[in-house]
Amino acid sequence: MIEIDGVRVYDSPSFASGYRSSPRSTLLSSDIGRGRQRQLEDWSDESLYWYGMALRWTAKNSPATAAQIFAAVRSACGRSRICWAPDRSRAMTRAQGLGRLPADVLLRELGHRLDDLAVLLGDRPFFYSEQPSVADLAIYGQLHMLRSGPTPKPRH
Repeated sequence: MIEIDGVRVYDSPSFASGYRSSPRSTLLSSDIGRGRQRQLEDWSDESLYWYGMALRWTAKNSPATAAQIFAAVRSACGRSRICWAPDRSRAMTRAQGLGRLPADVLLRELGHRLDDLAVLLGDRPFFYSEQPSVADLAIYGQLHMLRSGPTPKPRH
């Protein structure tokens, strides 16, 4: 969630649209780069997000993931969520497809996606712009999610 000019926006594609209507808008290019920025933002939501979810909700990681997510919830209802959240979330990642893969395969494939991003970024500080754009924020959000929980760490 981000607040833009007093309006709360809850999803990264909406960040660009909401922010773009502001006179100070800089999250989307005004040229052909805008399409590339939106495409990379969408890819991060549809690809990197699911890698993170599949890794977090493996049978090994789901108890720690559930505990992390529901740590602030103290009610009886909250405690019951911890019991069903892992199964439901794991089922969603299996239905999406990545949740069917073993963790080592997921990590290897995620590594390939991160290598692709490194090639795409090259030696520039930002994707498709001279300043942060919606693409950079989307990728940052997914990388932060991957680092901020019981996601397995790759072995080098």
